[in-house]
Amino acid sequence: MADANICMRVPIDLKGEDVAALDAQARREGVSRAALMRQAIAEFLGRIGSPDQDAGFGAWKRGARPAIDGLAYQEKLRRGWRRRFSIRTC
Repeated sequence: MADANICMRVPIDLKGEDVAALDAQARREGVSRAALMRQAIAEFLGRIGSPDQDAGFGAWKRGARPAIDGLAYQEKLRRGWRRRFSIRTC
């Protein structure tokens, strides 16, 4: 995940009419085109939420899949990793 305090320049290609519309809106709001783009991106990201977080909700609920002990499932996966990657444990 990127550090929230680091700014990164992101070049994008826009149609001339889109640039003109952005410039006109930026003038109306008294902000730069870049500020307008940052605001639009922040609104978009806020609207879509966090897909990673949403995907996990209810993953282990009863009824969604057969009742599985989470710890037993995790240990089963790790046994496979140990065999596959020759990971030794004490």
